[in-house]
Amino acid sequence: MDRVMLDSNVILKHLFGEWNISELLALTEPYYNDIVYSEVLYLIIRNETGERPFTLKKKPELVVKSSPALKPALRLFEVLNYSLISEHTLWEAEGLIESYGLLPGDAIILANCVEMGLDALLTWDSNILRLNGEIPKYRITTPAEYLQSL
Repeated sequence: MDRVMLDSNVILKHLFGEWNISELLALTEPYYNDIVYSEVLYLIIRNETGERPFTLKKKPELVVKSSPALKPALRLFEVLNYSLISEHTLWEAEGLIESYGLLPGDAIILANCVEMGLDALLTWDSNILRLNGEIPKYRITTPAEYLQSL
């Protein structure tokens, strides 16, 4: 069974009813890390409140009010495997930023996948997908393409 990292957009599409990850959960050993966790919860809060980050920082009551919307994500994270981000991952991410122009969060997610020896990073992010074949011996693909290849 392949070990795969689920990018935050894969989890969010599932939670918002745009794409179901049930088959991935059955056929893979799915992982997430701190960056994915943070991005998912943050974007749910933004979606619930419709507010910008500065406003959310100044009005914590909006975050509290939106917290029930986090429950489905938190339950999903309970069935996924956690991948620890090491200091080495952060140094490798720096190289991905410099070499490929990835944003820091994306670079950390990808570096974590490679360091952990995961089989693939599943994402809908075109900025990351463009790197499929660029990272030696590492697969970056959409969940749909991944499932078709099984």
